[in-house]
Amino acid sequence: MAGEPARMKILIAVEGRGGGSAAAQQVSRLVRAGLDAELHLLNVQPAIESGHSRMFVSDEEVEAWYREEGLAALADSRRLLDDAGIEYQPHVAVGHVAETIRLFVEQHGFDLLVIGAGTSVLTTMIPGAVAGPLLKHLPVPVLVARRDAGDSPDRLI
Repeated sequence: MAGEPARMKILIAVEGRGGGSAAAQQVSRLVRAGLDAELHLLNVQPAIESGHSRMFVSDEEVEAWYREEGLAALADSRRLLDDAGIEYQPHVAVGHVAETIRLFVEQHGFDLLVIGAGTSVLTTMIPGAVAGPLLKHLPVPVLVARRDAGDSPDRLI
């Protein structure tokens, strides 16, 4: 129907354990405020390149390890969205973080990428090795969600 806003397809990229909770929290706020969105969570596991370590572990074991680590990284974000009653699809991919996120965004037609600020390589190194290329070549807007003030570290070094 003309005039109705289209449903937004949003990807929340979660790099490390707990790293996406600020992003998931921000998207949860937007959805609760009325944003019609299809949500996806993505964790990218770096590929094990060493032939030596792969000699002692089967491909099936490596794939299971990637999946286990990826789902563990998504756990906090999943719990936050589950508690809010918000539907999402979790994904775990393997590869170079920035390139894999970019390809995932392009291949799946996302409208927005959301990442957490200061919780991972994605944002602590802007314009670093991961975030710089990602932001430079990404075809969609990126929302960088800050942690709540209550989530501050115990101490600064």
